[in-house]
Amino acid sequence: MDMSINKAIYILENGLNIDGSWSKALNIAVGTMRKYKSIEQILDDCDLEAWEVLEKVKEVVEDDRN
Repeated sequence: MDMSINKAIYILENGLNIDGSWSKALNIAVGTMRKYKSIEQILDDCDLEAWEVLEKVKEVVEDDRN
């Protein structure tokens, strides 16, 4: 990821658009929202044990890191 989430938040909150930074920040925001929805779905699955929930959440969060 070229841009940190904190930098993306700053750019979007302040309406900055330097060298296409708005587009990059928007892509990060959309990706973060998708992860949030995935994590919500995992947490709503009542059939999972606590360790299974943690593993699935870790998979969602680490998806971009590989």
